[in-house]
Amino acid sequence: MLGVTVSIFPYFWLFASSLKDVAEMFRVPPTFLPEQPTLRNYVDLMGWAMGLGYAGVEKEMVRIFINSIAVSLLATVVTILISSLAAYSFARFEFPGRQYLLSSIFIIYLAPGIATVFPIFLMMYMAKLLDTWLALIIVYVSAQLPFAIWVIVGYFQEIPVEIEESALVDGCSRLGVLLRIVMPLAAPGLIACALLTFIGCWNEFMYALVLTFTPASKTLPIVAAETQTTEFFEWGLTLAIGSIIAVPAIVLSLIAQRWMARGLTLGAVKG
Repeated sequence: MLGVTVSIFPYFWLFASSLKDVAEMFRVPPTFLPEQPTLRNYVDLMGWAMGLGYAGVEKEMVRIFINSIAVSLLATVVTILISSLAAYSFARFEFPGRQYLLSSIFIIYLAPGIATVFPIFLMMYMAKLLDTWLALIIVYVSAQLPFAIWVIVGYFQEIPVEIEESALVDGCSRLGVLLRIVMPLAAPGLIACALLTFIGCWNEFMYALVLTFTPASKTLPIVAAETQTTEFFEWGLTLAIGSIIAVPAIVLSLIAQRWMARGLTLGAVKG
């Protein structure tokens, strides 16, 4: 119970505070629920965005929200598809350097992202992909693939090989076995991995900051950072956009919780 309270409280405080005025935010002792709930912070967020020069602010904020949703979803789908193919190869085929390559993939995941920012910026500049969805999707997929492959290998190794052999004897191809048997059986693990991948893409800030410049491709974490400058610190704006950013991840987690509980306990990478 204590762990649940500690986990939920920051989100409760975020949403509750976003409905308070500035005076109530800093009241001592603090109020847990807003005494006079107001949407002023959300209205101010629209006005602030207009002040940044986002012409047609309602459309632009909606567009930025769509950018985040679309880029995160597309990157997640591509990551799960590619990582499933790679993980199946690691789980079912023996080839020279298999374990070494699998370990190397995870080591790449542990490498600090800041080390790759400049090379990635140069590559996207040379490919003329700066300030596009495609640039973010490529980067997010490459960043999430090592983790996804490592995790999904464990799920696939938990599935009995005999089930696949029976399907192969009946004339099913290897790809058919993967799509029709292995992936459905590993669905809880794949859903858990997909959710973690989505949240990682949704919250990503560093690459989005470097690769995007306009509302055509900016994501919500970038707009959240822009609410704070060296000249002013608007807590109301930060809380409002923070609440907006938190909603999709929370909703998806609630929808997928029955698969998450099982998926996160499945599998352990074998040698």
